[in-house]
Amino acid sequence: MPRTPECEAFIEQIASSEPLDLASRYVLSDVVHAFPTITAYEQFRTKVRHYLPDAEFIAVAGSGNWRFSLNPRKLLTEFHLKSDIDVAVISTELYHTTWEYMRELHRRKWYSIDHQAREGLRRRGQDIYSGFACPTWLPVPGDPFVYRFKSILNKLSGPEVGYREVKMYYFKNEVEMLDYYRRGFTQAKKEISK
Repeated sequence: MPRTPECEAFIEQIASSEPLDLASRYVLSDVVHAFPTITAYEQFRTKVRHYLPDAEFIAVAGSGNWRFSLNPRKLLTEFHLKSDIDVAVISTELYHTTWEYMRELHRRKWYSIDHQAREGLRRRGQDIYSGFACPTWLPVPGDPFVYRFKSILNKLSGPEVGYREVKMYYFKNEVEMLDYYRRGFTQAKKEISK
């Protein structure tokens, strides 16, 4: 399938720029692909802030920000009607609360969850170490902590985002957030240079 001029320009940016510079340029921008105007984007961020008053910074990331997917399985797929909206939230409070809740659950329920759920918790420990967390990682169906988080995601999946699914990570700080997205640009750079 032939690539559009916009996709070719994005590939050129990836090839000629440092991944951390790209992550900073896109994630910290007030202009993202998913929203037609800066005002519409700010209104969405205000809505997120309404549900997460502890948020220090909120950004749309992923293809909703830079238009093309960096996911290796769908590399350079353009943002479309079924794309999800990835939201990055910097909040030391929310990151630590999620981490502490996971640790408490781990201590309380470790022996009552199945092997697959235990392995999932172990893998998520690496993500926590890397400075990001998500309540949906908790392997307990119906948990009130997870339910509250999913309820927020559902409320954010409104007309502002075309009723797309919203996904969200809590980051410990800006350094960890940019490092996370740097990894995506680094991987994409390797893939397009093959």
